[in-house]
Amino acid sequence: MKKKITLLTAAIAAALAAGCSGGAGNTASKTTEITNTGILTMAADYQIQITAEDGTVYTYAVDDTTQIDAEDENLGDTVEVTSMGDAEGVHADKIIVSQTADPETAPVEVQTIYGQVYDNVNASITVTTDDGNNYIIKKDDNTISHTAEGISIGDYVEIAYSGDLMDESAVAHSIIPITEAENQNAAAAANAMTSNSMSRAMPAGDDDVIRYITGTCISDTMNAVQVDYYGVTYNVPKDDTTLVYGNIGVGDRIRIFHKGHLHDGMHATKIVLIEKAEPAPKPQDDFDTRKLYGKITDASNASIMIRNDYGDEWFILKDDNTKVNSDISVDTPVEVICYINGNGAYQATVIN
Repeated sequence: MKKKITLLTAAIAAALAAGCSGGAGNTASKTTEITNTGILTMAADYQIQITAEDGTVYTYAVDDTTQIDAEDENLGDTVEVTSMGDAEGVHADKIIVSQTADPETAPVEVQTIYGQVYDNVNASITVTTDDGNNYIIKKDDNTISHTAEGISIGDYVEIAYSGDLMDESAVAHSIIPITEAENQNAAAAANAMTSNSMSRAMPAGDDDVIRYITGTCISDTMNAVQVDYYGVTYNVPKDDTTLVYGNIGVGDRIRIFHKGHLHDGMHATKIVLIEKAEPAPKPQDDFDTRKLYGKITDASNASIMIRNDYGDEWFILKDDNTKVNSDISVDTPVEVICYINGNGAYQATVIN
C-alpha cells in the first residue's frame, strides 16, 4: 500500500458497511472487536488480505476511516488488523505493522539502458549509448546473460540494472542481445525503436519505474504468470507486449520485470528464464508407487494437500504429467497414486 488508499465516496462506503453487516449472519462480527495477526499478502484500494500463521486467510474492507499505524506498508509485512468480527469482508478499523518484511526480499527497482558492447569481461560490461557515452556496469552471480552463444564486442544489447551509472556502482541484472555485431543495419533499426536510450533508462514517474522479482513459476497462461516469491504466490498479468525469453514451464526459476507494485496495477514487461526445473524422476519399480487416501485441504496448480480421518496429512506435488480424474477442490475425498521423487517429496501420477 505505498500509494495512499483512495478515498471512497459516501455511496461506496455505505455499500461496504452494508455488505459487512449483512449476509454473513454472524452477530459476533457486528459487536465483537477482534484482532488478527498475519502476513500482508494482498493490498488494493478498498481491500486487504492477511494470511495467519495457521494458514487462515482474512479479507478486510478498507476505506478512509481505517486507521493505519504506519507510513509505508508492503507485502510480506506482519500486520495486526482490528475489526468488529472476522467475517469475510468485514471493515478493518485499525491496521498496525508489527514487523516489516526483510528488505532483501523486496522487489528490486531497475532501470534499462541500450547500447553497443564496447568491452565485456567476467566482472563488468561496458556499453556505448546513442549519445556516444561509455558506461561500465558491474556483473555478479545474479546477472543473467540471456544468450547461448555469449555476448560479443559490437553487439547491441539491452541491460536491466540497479545502482548509479555515473559513479560506476550500477549492477546488471539481465543482459539481452538485441542484434549481433555484424548486423549493424538491424542495430540501427533497434536504436531508432528505443529512441533515446538514456530517457528510457531513467523513467520520469513511479508508474514508469520497472522492478523485478525472482521466483519459481507455478503456472503460465496467455494472460498471467504465477510465481512463488519467498513463499507467497503472486499472479502477474501479462499481454502481447510482454517479452518472454526462454521456454518457460512450471517449476522453472524465472525473473519477472514489471511496472507497478505487486499489489497495485502490476504488469509484466519482460519474463526471463533463469533455470529450467529438473524433471521429476520416474519410479523405477512398481513397489515405489503407493496410494494415499484423504480429503483435500488445499490445492494449487502445482500441488495438493490431503488429510485422512486419523489426522495424517500429506503434501503432494503434481504437474502436467499427473492424470487428474477427480474434482480437486477443498473437502473432496480423493485417492492419490504417487511415488517419492529424488527430493524426497510425494509426486502424484494419478488423482482419482
